[in-house]
Amino acid sequence: MRALKNKELHVFISLFLFVGCLATPGIYVTATYNPNYGLALFLIGWLGILQGHVYWLANALYAAAIVLYTARKISLALSFIAICLVLSFLDASHLYFSYRHEGASAVTVGPGYLLWLLAIGVLFIGQVFKIPKRIGGELFCQVAFIIIASSFYIDHHFSGVRSVYYVQQEKIKYFERYCKDSKEEIHEKVSGVQGLYMEYNYHMIFNVDDGRVIKEISDSFTRRLFEAGTIGFYETPHTVRKKKEEEYYFPYERHLKNAKDPLLVDDLVSEYSVNINFVATPPRLGLSRYEIQIESLADSRVIAKTSYVYNERDRVYCGPLKDGMFSVADFISRVFPVAEKEKI
Repeated sequence: MRALKNKELHVFISLFLFVGCLATPGIYVTATYNPNYGLALFLIGWLGILQGHVYWLANALYAAAIVLYTARKISLALSFIAICLVLSFLDASHLYFSYRHEGASAVTVGPGYLLWLLAIGVLFIGQVFKIPKRIGGELFCQVAFIIIASSFYIDHHFSGVRSVYYVQQEKIKYFERYCKDSKEEIHEKVSGVQGLYMEYNYHMIFNVDDGRVIKEISDSFTRRLFEAGTIGFYETPHTVRKKKEEEYYFPYERHLKNAKDPLLVDDLVSEYSVNINFVATPPRLGLSRYEIQIESLADSRVIAKTSYVYNERDRVYCGPLKDGMFSVADFISRVFPVAEKEKI
């Protein structure tokens, strides 16, 4: 019985490692380094075979090697081919998730890939040293394989500009720098403002608790300004732009509170403009940096500005908050306060 356990031990270790690979990120895809977990890859990755990506056959060969582990030579050959296919996965540049050729570009492998390689490698070495009296040699080779594979992955994970560690450190550096500069400055408050000019109507609203975003929604902040009585109208660029030489060309739209459709106009009559600027960061960082600035259209004075940075992947926000919330509408309302008698 003890000899039987020694013979089968490598099979159970291999299966344990394979289950671990299903529960961890196997690969990071797209420029934003989105993690794809092993279970999802296991369930849909086989669709890549339709595009000629044969490395997904490694799972089928591994399963056959497990089932046929008593037939040592067959199992040995199947697990060896599976290892070669797993290693060929390092050359993958695109993953396909459907028969419609939909997919995502592969960036770098995750810990799930290491466990995948170890699972098949342990099975292969165990099949080589399957005779009980050579269990010492099997253990030595399995430990050596694990050390070599882990060293390879650690080097892949921590070195190079595409490594997950490098990207994480770069994200921390960018976030801290932008967080330090994220603040609200209101140099002047103006009451009785009738209209605002803005290029964007929708923006995010964040509810934040101890730096973590607990809720985020996309909302029309101009609608909120209408409801608060802050403005009587707002103006935007004309959504359907025509060439200036064409007849009936209007560069702007004027939106009134109770009007169904905007008025097409030639000139702006708004007193101030709200400019929302997106500061570009490397896509792999998953950071959003916005700067909101309110200027006088009469003399280009900046009367107020605010900014924030948002770590989309980890849902971490840094910037001004009022009662645990940030929204562009609330910021504008503080710059253009409505008198109590006007609210009534």
